[in-house]
Amino acid sequence: MRLFVCVDPPGAVTEQIAALLPAGRKIRWNPPDQQHFTLAFLGEQPDNRLVEVIEALTEVPLQRFTLSSKGIGWFRSGVIWLGVETCPELMLLQKRVSDRLQAAGFKMERRSFVPHLTLCRSRHGLDAGLLEMLEHRFYDQQFSFTVDRFLLKRSELRSDGARHITEAVFTAD
Repeated sequence: MRLFVCVDPPGAVTEQIAALLPAGRKIRWNPPDQQHFTLAFLGEQPDNRLVEVIEALTEVPLQRFTLSSKGIGWFRSGVIWLGVETCPELMLLQKRVSDRLQAAGFKMERRSFVPHLTLCRSRHGLDAGLLEMLEHRFYDQQFSFTVDRFLLKRSELRSDGARHITEAVFTAD
């Protein structure tokens, strides 16, 4: 099973974000129910390791904090994303999740953590016109919400896109 740990914005926030995305483009938009901020990607794991992942994440402390969006960005892979304002609490949560999973014997990605919510991805590289349009649409928009939980999810890759299934929810103290 393909696993990742994330923070989900509330439905009202994902619907507001989705309302700003232009229609009619030949691009794969992330549907509102799949918008999330990935804290750790575990990739393919044997089914029997699910309990170990849950046990490790149960040890991660979480205090409530506010997360606010800020700006549009992109990766060379063709992903266009919504960023966040500097948030030490999010960075600490991501570090705690990664450290705990690594201590439990899971291999973690080594690249720097760039907190973001994927809006879309293009297999043909960056669409500069789309990026400019999104920068304009999101320029004076800010989405804030209280983070009081993080989730362990399983991703099933299908021909019509990924399907995310929540395996466990970890709430603030």
